[in-house]
Parts: sequence; structure tokens; C-alpha cells
Amino acid sequence: MQFQAGSWLPGLTPMFAAAAETATKAASKAGETALAGPSLGLFDILIIIVIGLGCWRGKVRGISEELLGFLQWLVTIVAAGFLYGLVGDLLVAGKVPRLWANIGGYILVIIAVSIIFGLIAKSVGNKLVDSDFFGGWEYRLGMIAGAVRYLCIWIAILAILSARYFDAATVEAQRKAQEKEAGIVLLPTWGILSRMAFYDSYSGPFIRQYLAHQLMTPVGYAKATPNENTIGKQQQRVLDAVTAPPAPPPPEKK
Repeated sequence: MQFQAGSWLPGLTPMFAAAAETATKAASKAGETALAGPSLGLFDILIIIVIGLGCWRGKVRGISEELLGFLQWLVTIVAAGFLYGLVGDLLVAGKVPRLWANIGGYILVIIAVSIIFGLIAKSVGNKLVDSDFFGGWEYRLGMIAGAVRYLCIWIAILAILSARYFDAATVEAQRKAQEKEAGIVLLPTWGILSRMAFYDSYSGPFIRQYLAHQLMTPVGYAKATPNENTIGKQQQRVLDAVTAPPAPPPPEKK
């Protein structure tokens, strides 16, 4: 089955532009810069499309052809999620900025896993395809494996997208800059796509909660400083003042 890319890609441009514009509009009340809350949008629809394409591809190929690819990407998102930081530290030691070191570390882990599974495929791939090990479950299991494989690829893309933190004010400024030049957001920036995926989509909160170990720790994300004026802190300061040894008297003037 062949697709004519030239016939449908131009038609998607207005869709992406409109979705990016809608996802990044600010709910400006009393000077606030927070973007619109989570809602079902283009990003969530894309996830459904990705899973559907994976099911279709798995049904065409069957589990015998899908199995190694399924395992490869399952191992990839787990290994890359845990090892990208270690590889990134080595790159940082070589004077690579932390953001690009993290992204480079993630990509290097993907390449390493691909090489390992490529060697495995050369030794057992043909044997698995020629066998009838799965019988009547060949294409049912293939659909499941295909959907999971495509979903893992999607998670890997999200992990790279999460490498840098963009606050709502920065994204709003990027959106307004494009609107000022062209009247619409024609080319969504990294920040716009990141906010649309992780904060403005219906699935964003679930992704950040349940896939935290598969995503990168965003560079530039500042954790809130702990409140030093809580009741417990105040009581501790009073207790320290009471139990502290008395200060020595000042020296007598001669």
C-alpha cells in the first residue's frame, strides 16, 4: 500500500497550525499567563491514530515479524529512560551543554539497543518468521505487538520533547511573536509542542504521572522552593532561640 505524500501533507498544515494556536492561547485573567487547561485535542487524536496504525501494521506483518521490533522498542524506552542521564554525564564532562548531552545520551542508547537487536535479528529472525509457532494467534498477537511498538516509538519522541522545560509565559510569547508576523501560528515551536503535549492535552497529566521514568528530567525546570515560614519552622526557630546558649557579655570598656 503506497501513499502519495504530496496529496495529503499540504492539507495537514492548517490543521496543525490551528491546533497549535488553540492549545497555546492564554486564559489571561488579572495578568495571569497560564495557558488553557487540559482538553481533548489534536495531540490526543494523534495518539489514537498512532495506536491504530500500529494495529494495522501488526495485522499485516503478524507476531512473527513484529516480535523482535516489539521487544526492541520496549527495551529501548526502559533502557533509555534510565541510562540517558549516565551517558549525558559523560558528554557533559566533554563540555557538551546539559540539554544536548541528555538528548545525545538518549539517542545513543537507542542506537546501542538497535545494534544489539539487529544482531539478534540476523541470527533468529528468519527462523521465527518461517515457523508457525503462534498458529491461529499470529495476527491477533501481531496487532497487539504492533500497537505497543508504535506507542513505544511515540513515547521515545515524547521523551526527547520533554528534554527542555518551557513555562507558560515563554510559550505565550512565542505564539504572539508568530501571530504578529504571520497572523497565525504556522510553525509550532519546541515550546508550543511541549506545552501542547504535556499540559494542554487530555492525556498530558497521565503521561507526566505514569511515564515519568520514561521521560527526561526537563532542563531549566525550577522546583518550588520549600516554604520556610510554616508553623513547624516557626516553632523550631522559637525552640532554637530558647535552647541556644546565652551570648557572652560584651567586654568591659577600660
